[in-house]
Amino acid sequence: MLQSPNSNRVIKRVMAFAARKVSKLKRVKHRFCPLADMEHNLHRRQYAHTYCNDPKLTPEEKELVKRRQLVCWAHAMKSLPAHRVAGICLHEIGHLLAGPHDQDSRFTQEMAADVAVLGALGVEIKYIGKNNDNAIDLRQIGER
Repeated sequence: MLQSPNSNRVIKRVMAFAARKVSKLKRVKHRFCPLADMEHNLHRRQYAHTYCNDPKLTPEEKELVKRRQLVCWAHAMKSLPAHRVAGICLHEIGHLLAGPHDQDSRFTQEMAADVAVLGALGVEIKYIGKNNDNAIDLRQIGER
């Protein structure tokens, strides 16, 4: 089991796993983002987002956002254990797979992301601990 992860390595392994299952995910890029950091400081459970509106996005990154191909991470991800990093990563991939649900409640949007991951990738995201933090059993993606 990946114990004390290099979060970039875990993210890359999860993204590669997802891309093997769903080819359109091969085009997804990710970055550490100051807005994700701000959101995490406001809401401690929030470590990432899709549909970024950072004014400092490059033109290429803005196009990736339009095509649902960009995930942004808070730097706080670097302090999490691998099963949490992988769970958050897959949950954000689920948002890309499920697409925007502007008319839906926040709860419905979050559930749609997890359902998309289960349906497309066959991975169940669990919510653990007193804070209901999302995580996965790393064996679901071929890790120990």
